[in-house]
Amino acid sequence: MSSESNDVHPRTLEREEIDMTIGSSPSRTSGRLQTLAATAIHALCWLTLAIWQFQFVPLVLHVLEDVEAEMPSITPLVYRLSDRLSSVPIAVPLTCLFLVFVFDAWLLGRLDRSPGRRVLRELWSGLMVFVPLLVLAFSAIAFLLPLMKFAVQASEVFDEIARVRSSRVEPAGSL
Repeated sequence: MSSESNDVHPRTLEREEIDMTIGSSPSRTSGRLQTLAATAIHALCWLTLAIWQFQFVPLVLHVLEDVEAEMPSITPLVYRLSDRLSSVPIAVPLTCLFLVFVFDAWLLGRLDRSPGRRVLRELWSGLMVFVPLLVLAFSAIAFLLPLMKFAVQASEVFDEIARVRSSRVEPAGSL
């Protein structure tokens, strides 16, 4: 047996490469995977914001109302936004989010095909991540400020209780 019979004939290798490129090229597949991964990250950011607005904001506001905490002016603004979103059926925001994700995937795919538009693709991706995270941070600050004020007030009350208790303690030998 010759060593040549074990080697792959160059023509066979070319046919395999051609067959591989007919269906989809590795670069096209990797571009699709990148688009899918970017869309998934964007969806995660927007879904996190939606869950925050629908679940967490009403819960925190309920706690703030129970303790009658003083709220900064930013908190009612965030609450009104959450209240308006919560007043519509859940199918409406979910449908809107789905349409945004479809548009996002389509736009990323279009921008990915053209090498000159890579900067636009990255700017779009940055915007799709930055906006929900900015709104989430804005909302978190709006609700954490009153909670922090409440914690400081509670700490002062506990300090006062401890001071009063320590001043009431009688000396050990005075019976």
